[in-house]
Amino acid sequence: MKSGAEIGWRVVRAVSIAAMLMTASSFTLAQERPDNAEQQLWNPETPYLEVQETRHLPFDRKESFACLGEGWRNRWWGVLTDINECLWSTSITSDLSVTVLRPRDLLLSLELCQYAVQPGELPPQEVRIVWNERPVGVCTFAKEDGWTIRSFSFVVPKHVQSVGANKVTFLSKYAVSPAQLGLANQGNDRRSFGLMRLTLADPTGGGSVTAPTVPDPDRRAVVFESESLVQRADSVLKIPVRLPPGSSCTFEVSVGTDSDSAGRVHVRRDDPQDAVQEEVVTFEPPIKEIQQYHVNLRKYDEEYLELILDTVDRSGRNPESKVRWLKPRLVFSGAPATAVLIPANEIPAVTRADCVVLILLDACRADALGCYGYFRDTSPNLDRLAAEGLVFERAYSAAPYTYSSTWSLLTSLFPFQHGSPLDPYRPSESAPLLQKSLRDAGIITGLVSANPWFASNRIPEGFDEFITAFERVYTGPKAVRDPSLVTDQAIDFMRRHRSDRFFLYAHYMQPHEPYFPAPAYVNHFAADPGGKFTPDSDSILGVNFGEKTITREELLQLRARYDECLLQVDAEIEKLRAAVAELGLDNHTVFVVTADHGESFLEHGVVSHNLTVYEEVTHIPLILSGKPLAAASPARVRTIVRNIDLFPTVCALMEAPAPEEIQGRNLLNVLSARQPQGEEVLAFAQATFDRNPLEAYWWDRYKLIRDDFNTRIQVYDLVNDPREMVNLMGLRPVFSDYLSAVAQAWRRDHSGSLYPPRADVEIAPDTADRLRAVGYL
Repeated sequence: MKSGAEIGWRVVRAVSIAAMLMTASSFTLAQERPDNAEQQLWNPETPYLEVQETRHLPFDRKESFACLGEGWRNRWWGVLTDINECLWSTSITSDLSVTVLRPRDLLLSLELCQYAVQPGELPPQEVRIVWNERPVGVCTFAKEDGWTIRSFSFVVPKHVQSVGANKVTFLSKYAVSPAQLGLANQGNDRRSFGLMRLTLADPTGGGSVTAPTVPDPDRRAVVFESESLVQRADSVLKIPVRLPPGSSCTFEVSVGTDSDSAGRVHVRRDDPQDAVQEEVVTFEPPIKEIQQYHVNLRKYDEEYLELILDTVDRSGRNPESKVRWLKPRLVFSGAPATAVLIPANEIPAVTRADCVVLILLDACRADALGCYGYFRDTSPNLDRLAAEGLVFERAYSAAPYTYSSTWSLLTSLFPFQHGSPLDPYRPSESAPLLQKSLRDAGIITGLVSANPWFASNRIPEGFDEFITAFERVYTGPKAVRDPSLVTDQAIDFMRRHRSDRFFLYAHYMQPHEPYFPAPAYVNHFAADPGGKFTPDSDSILGVNFGEKTITREELLQLRARYDECLLQVDAEIEKLRAAVAELGLDNHTVFVVTADHGESFLEHGVVSHNLTVYEEVTHIPLILSGKPLAAASPARVRTIVRNIDLFPTVCALMEAPAPEEIQGRNLLNVLSARQPQGEEVLAFAQATFDRNPLEAYWWDRYKLIRDDFNTRIQVYDLVNDPREMVNLMGLRPVFSDYLSAVAQAWRRDHSGSLYPPRADVEIAPDTADRLRAVGYL
């Protein structure tokens, strides 16, 4: 049973999306008008953001990497911590960010190590420290220091500090290149010095800065207690809210008598010129009796606002002091009508599918297909299949690379839930698996795959049959790709099980790199006899690592080779369709065509995939077609869906029970209900790399990209800016904070269903060769 606080938050969330519902189509609204509604801000489900001062950063912890800027990563974008447990700078100029909420003279303490192997006659290391473009000191080493960790301290005067993020720049005398020293085992990583620890303290004896940047469960900025928020001094709590139109809203809060820190409340809103901030509450200790505050927000009607609870004590009294905010809430008078959705149509009657053929095209971006609007005729056979079925125009993968996204497809869990965001891990034995659910329902399951990740000790677990269709290791200009290997094995599986109910997963490697189509398809879309860029994985990785250059014409030719690979694999889809008809299975078979991720062609500085979560690598095709779906087809669906939705959809089509713990939803229900989109997170993707950890969140119109430290934020309007060129973070900071807070609340809410990963066995040599050929190793 839900608590009153939870019910209060749920009620106002329904109220706040009422106006947004009116933009949806094919539904009717029944209206209910409550006299009052409230949003109880003491509820832990409330979206919020914390800002704390930097106190201590030990770089043997991943959490400290949140502050890192440029100059700390190697050519693989990896953070270097492999020597002396230091964070190693890889440039002559590197920087990081620290947070100061109360500028005053601070003592900056650093523990540094030089790179002791010096080329030639270069003198020992020297590192100059610059704070917000102002020099504050020099760290000088001696030759005899060797690899010794040395301590340096500098006073950072108040006048060079700014409230919020402060940039600390390290200017190295030089960067060492191990490759030049013959240290081939360390590649060409450039290292200049190692940073073990950074500390900020008050040199006047007032104690260290009160709150750490490194997340510490015992020192959070705020604690949610019964009908109150307890906030530490020297912290800022941001609560972004969406005010529904047509209502009178009041912010109400009381301050408890046990509060011993100063406090302020600001209201912040976006403005065409700049964010506007207004102070509406202020008090100083001691608080001898409970103080009540009522702030009328009516003038901010129908806006995104940010309530800023500020406990920064400018007097610098007790760093352990706090403020107890009692019953902070938003009260809405004359709140707008809530909306009760009445579906426009009944759920379409679909025939049970005795056979489902899931076709996955590796690295196929949605907009590379004719049925998604591409200008080249890359997919004539798939387009015909789409014209007869259901096309989900806004489908998203849970990860921008095969290993994690495929686990999400088969478990119906997000990457942080299934526990296998990267090799060598795989989900727990207790995690749900699509193939196991189908097999338990008496359905024969088979996997035919050309992807080398699908070695027998990995993803095939739980399938009745796992059949490899690996192509030979393809490198060099004469290499040829052959998707027919998958087709032949898939048709053989269907022929052998024509009398059974079966689920067949056919995983094609095309159009994944390297782009070597068969001779019949080479230069089909474009030809450049003088072109010198080889479309293999080594060349593509070289571009991403800055080791190779690619001209505009070479990039266009590379895209043409990709399109030709797609055209080649499109012909295989027609072979599978013809085989189903020949075997007499077409009346009872549903085809599902999708991808594990997309492919990038320098839209955001990267070729291929893995390293970003932009639309080109996360927006995937999703098509369902077949005679069992005739009552619902043809149709094009604009609702956002995910690849995790395939698990329950296949189970529904085949009338097999789906586990309760899965996160996906039946796509047929999405189709029939015409669910309008509000403020809930509709899709999520995650790229889990220490070097570049990224998360993407989708709403009906907007998209948020952040690193998992929440330090780099991008917000895009996908209606007006589908190519993600204009980051709204600087233009609409309050709205961006709102999306960030909602995203973090969603992440917290979904982190309760986690499965511990299992470490996998080592990769066999022949599998490693195949993985290397496609850029995986």
